[in-house]
Amino acid sequence: MPTTRQRILEYIQSREVVTAAEISNALHMTAANARHHLSVLRDEGVVQVIGQRPSPGRGRPKDLYRLWRPLARHNLDGLAQALLSKLLEEVDTEAREGLLEKIALKMAPPAPVTSKNLTQRLAQAVQHLNRMSYQARWEAHAQGPRVIFQHCPYAAIVGPHPEVCRMDQFLLRNMLGFPVQQISRLEMTPSSIPQCVFRIG
Repeated sequence: MPTTRQRILEYIQSREVVTAAEISNALHMTAANARHHLSVLRDEGVVQVIGQRPSPGRGRPKDLYRLWRPLARHNLDGLAQALLSKLLEEVDTEAREGLLEKIALKMAPPAPVTSKNLTQRLAQAVQHLNRMSYQARWEAHAQGPRVIFQHCPYAAIVGPHPEVCRMDQFLLRNMLGFPVQQISRLEMTPSSIPQCVFRIG
């Protein structure tokens, strides 16, 4: 039988972002009990607070919890940051663009997106991005389609290395065959979830 914390982790995994009140209601426990378990899981590095959701009334904002990626202990973020730093040190500013584009090509889907229909290309691109944990979606817009990343797989290194956002632009351009412009980076939505938005065309 799963423990209370295992049930909490399973619930967060199924919903991605939750509040203590939502856990309390779903798992039939007191709000104080839910907050206690979340506090322990946060101290253990298993969950993280990614923002706050305003209360509908005069109450305090509610913390938003998400699983810390990844649950396994490792230093892949540190390794990625060190490797990227070393790579970029080795080339001048002009050559960096080419290097980032080559990295993006390596991350492209093994089968190229070949449909002539942009809607189908967008659907295929989003599918590939979501296999890489971007939690991506696209939406129509008067100025052209927009691709939205609701999760940044590189959040741990994007601070010292904003170049990875340029790599994302190249990745989208290669998959869609249109110019791509990033119009927001880790911008907080009304529900306090950071997202990145790219305009296509």
